[in-house]
Amino acid sequence: MNQQATAAGSGTTSALAAPTAPAVVLIGLNGFGRQHLANIHRLAAEEKITFLAGIDPVDPGKEIRGKDTHVFADFDAFLSSGLTPDIIIISTPISTHADLAMRALRTGADLYLEKPPTATLDQYSRLLQAAADAGAHVQVGFQALGSTALKTIDGFFADNAKNSPIGALRAVGASGNWLRTTGYYERSPWAGHRKLDGVEIADGVVTNPLAHAVASALHIAGARKAQDVAHLATELYHAHSIEADDTSVVRVQTSTGIPVIAALTVCASEQQDPWITIYGTEGTATLYYTRDELLVRPNPDLGLPESSEVFGRVNLLENLVEVRNGSETELLSSLASAGAFMRVLEQIRTSDTPTQIAEVQVIPAGDGADFHPVIPNIERFIDRAVAAQSSFSSLGAPWALPAKTSGSLSLIHPATGKQRTLAELRTGEDISRTNSPRPFLDNLKTFNGVVVSEQQPLDHTWHLGV
Repeated sequence: MNQQATAAGSGTTSALAAPTAPAVVLIGLNGFGRQHLANIHRLAAEEKITFLAGIDPVDPGKEIRGKDTHVFADFDAFLSSGLTPDIIIISTPISTHADLAMRALRTGADLYLEKPPTATLDQYSRLLQAAADAGAHVQVGFQALGSTALKTIDGFFADNAKNSPIGALRAVGASGNWLRTTGYYERSPWAGHRKLDGVEIADGVVTNPLAHAVASALHIAGARKAQDVAHLATELYHAHSIEADDTSVVRVQTSTGIPVIAALTVCASEQQDPWITIYGTEGTATLYYTRDELLVRPNPDLGLPESSEVFGRVNLLENLVEVRNGSETELLSSLASAGAFMRVLEQIRTSDTPTQIAEVQVIPAGDGADFHPVIPNIERFIDRAVAAQSSFSSLGAPWALPAKTSGSLSLIHPATGKQRTLAELRTGEDISRTNSPRPFLDNLKTFNGVVVSEQQPLDHTWHLGV
């Protein structure tokens, strides 16, 4: 046991803790830090760690952080104390991650860094190199990557998918229908910002509330390091009065050719459990990652039954402790494996400002801090976007930017002799490679204005135009 941890007093730390129990410091005792506190107290009670100190300018009180827990107002005060940490957990605003992580590495400690690890790709690259130079283990707080369901899914596609109930991997999609209120964005000065007072914030539906959906989808598709991403495109909107995106589509092509799409919103009519859809050549699987439930649906002609199983989840702090104690296991959410996600974050950060969805296109719900805009039929557009690996613009969502066209089809009305535009000629550039991209006629109408074409309906995603 760390002797300095004993001297500091840790409240929940037992004097009989195992000699290898690492001393843990938590930076950020409020917000999501409360979840870390609860986990630290649990692991300390099990004598797997000791709680060396907490760091936060606002002390949450002894009832929450432990009556004997040593609390410092800032990291400088902790460093001046002479205490020696083994693991430092950083649970602070995104904009502070890079600086705190760099300073924490200089203490010689391993890190648990909340997601996203940094606010820019450059910060991430420098932190990755610093961690390698320090020989430090760095775990990133994508908790969903601790699901044991992921090992089962990986097994589907090992050994050329010979034992896969859904065949070879074809595509991966992430769907998220969440609800966030005005109060959510008013909870802190940085919430809902891309940049604040010149500081990169990188908040938004893709990079914060539903980041786990994106990270899990990339993991399943085998895109973990930055170089695993071959192509990337985003389409960003917001219905809330914020700077960042709250309704977005991310389209990724991995270096191995697997398409990954995430269609996400916090402007749904009601909150649903998000899910990952794994498309195989012989069926599909759906992972509800917040509850670690995996549904497997082989194609009927295979004669295999559908199945449903709820898996366990490995705690990422426990996983970090095991790795630093010499276990043969690997970090489940290492800093290196966050590279693909950071490519997505960087694309969003450097893209044009998200398009504001007009008030006439949303339904207002709730009052005061509970107010939230609801985008009509957003659930249907998210389903269609994921199934077709398409964007809101391409699918013609009424609030989305217009899709790319190269012309139109006009004919003379036989009765009136007037020319009428009856269709648009779409370029097809925005159609995914799995749906045979090609030019096509869209919004084909009769002379009386009746639309007689459809693009990529949910049950026929390869259908374009007539």
